[in-house]
Amino acid sequence: MKLRLFYFATFVALMSCSDDDYTPLETKSIKSVTTFYNDGDEIKDSETFFYMDLPAKRYVYKNGQDFASEWFMYDAATMYLSSYNYLQENREDSLDKSIYYDEEGRIKTIYIYDYTPQVVLYTNTYDYSVNGEIRLYQQKDDNSVITNQEIQYSLNSMGDIYKITAFDSNSDIMYVTEAEYTGDVLTSVTKTEYQDGISGQQTTVNYNYNTSLEVKGSYLNLTVSQLGTNNNSILFYNGFEVFKDSYIQAYSNKSFDYELDKDNFPSKETVYLDGNFTQKNIITYK
Repeated sequence: MKLRLFYFATFVALMSCSDDDYTPLETKSIKSVTTFYNDGDEIKDSETFFYMDLPAKRYVYKNGQDFASEWFMYDAATMYLSSYNYLQENREDSLDKSIYYDEEGRIKTIYIYDYTPQVVLYTNTYDYSVNGEIRLYQQKDDNSVITNQEIQYSLNSMGDIYKITAFDSNSDIMYVTEAEYTGDVLTSVTKTEYQDGISGQQTTVNYNYNTSLEVKGSYLNLTVSQLGTNNNSILFYNGFEVFKDSYIQAYSNKSFDYELDKDNFPSKETVYLDGNFTQKNIITYK
């Protein structure tokens, strides 16, 4: 009996000591992110697997059945995202995307293909030749009917995009989106719609952050990891909503909750729409 009590006391002491002396890890790699969606009709989920802290493949399920798969390929030298493939099981809605960069690591061209047949649907070409702006020329092929659209990105003194002006195929303004920053933190985005050259409806979205949580790991920086450190390339993919330095707390009618693990890395992200659960991301690490 005394021997058992001794072992029990030793075990409790070791457990207490190990908890008190635990030193949180400063680095670790993401293994997978499992996402649950609630669109009001059904629960759908997907699972994304990572390689070297980069998304490598994603499986999407619907009603418990395989629905689609996504594959991410990277340039061997830069490890920037170079191609992306989305393939539905029934092949009804599938596409390929190829991304090319210039020598400065900026996105130069994006080709979007229909999977079957291999037809170019969109060609996005980015022009950096004019100081203080970037011009995107998009060509769309809709059953051999070619339409062209231009988007102008205006740069601030730091060389980052703060305004987007979109033109239709007749060179008339469709909308203007303008962002405001405090330092390099996005605080608001205002979008103004145009019709026949006249400004109309205007909407503003404000962004609030939870600055009390320390950002650790690469979860908030997934797009940055995929496209390099060029802020403008990241914006081409995600729009202004890139939150890499602080946990987003709320914007528009969305709110966010985060849970951290014992090392203070994010382990769960929950998204609410108008106060109702809409998405949950479970992050696991290697």
